[in-house]
Amino acid sequence: MTAPTHFPTVWGILLAAGQGSRFARMRPGQDKLLQPLPQGQSVLQRSTLALARHCAVTLVVTRPEQHQRQAHIRRAQAEITAPFTTSSAPIIHLLASPAGRHGMGASLAAAVRALSQHAQHTTQQPDLILVALADMPSIQASTYQAVLDHCAALIKAPHSPHDSQSAQQWIAAPFYERQRGHPVAFSWSLRSKLSTLTGDQGARPLLQRYGCHPVTVSDPAVLQDIDTPEQLQALLTQ
Repeated sequence: MTAPTHFPTVWGILLAAGQGSRFARMRPGQDKLLQPLPQGQSVLQRSTLALARHCAVTLVVTRPEQHQRQAHIRRAQAEITAPFTTSSAPIIHLLASPAGRHGMGASLAAAVRALSQHAQHTTQQPDLILVALADMPSIQASTYQAVLDHCAALIKAPHSPHDSQSAQQWIAAPFYERQRGHPVAFSWSLRSKLSTLTGDQGARPLLQRYGCHPVTVSDPAVLQDIDTPEQLQALLTQ
């Protein structure tokens, strides 16, 4: 794909508030997001950094009581800041929200509301929100870039004055072997609708309403989350 002439301003959300109960049942007392990966990072650190490297601002959502996860996010904050000057470093914020107890949709809505408040205090507004899941640490950088290139093309596409508002409200995501994966990009104009999501269906109602622009990739990791110790081991042996 030809490099876009417009580079969108991207704000990211990493959903990291799930209980991981299936993994914990099989390995009592262990948190799947804190499992170590090669190069000394945890699953959560790697997922945080993978998203944050493509965003100006990244918001990671946990529950208030998930203190160990919050410590790993702070390590990611320090790691991503190190190569940059203070003014140019990507920003990682932590949102410890009770909404995380009420499902993925509620977590996403709380994060979008927080980003909307942040936008009121900055001059550079985002073009889109990029949403990723904390238990998917192996998505390739090229996949993130492919999604963002597609978003840049959508933003650049000419719009007629007669276009409906919905024509400028879009969703895009990577597809591997015709299956939709993560991360999922939402135009900033969808923030008000994202902010009202509830329950554990994530953004499924918006996907059903607006559809999704497919970005074909050769990265199976867009479909691979970690729910069991076996899935973690498969990731480690890739």
